[in-house]
Amino acid sequence: HEGRSSLRNEELLEKNQELYERMTRDFGEGSPHSIQVGVKLANTLRKANRVIEAERLITKAASISLRVHGPDHRLTKMAES
Repeated sequence: HEGRSSLRNEELLEKNQELYERMTRDFGEGSPHSIQVGVKLANTLRKANRVIEAERLITKAASISLRVHGPDHRLTKMAES
């Protein structure tokens, strides 16, 4: 089971990375879609024990959302939690 789970996590991580890259390229880093996918990717990175990458991404997403959408926006709050 562990081998299958690890493979599934890597596939999910790869898909989330591709989606995040596409969203930021097509809509920009400040778009709500990009921020939401960035938070999802950070969570996936954390589950894959890639904690430093996850923290960098979530910090970036929170900072961008704060700047673009303000402190009370749901995406800013989601990224900061």
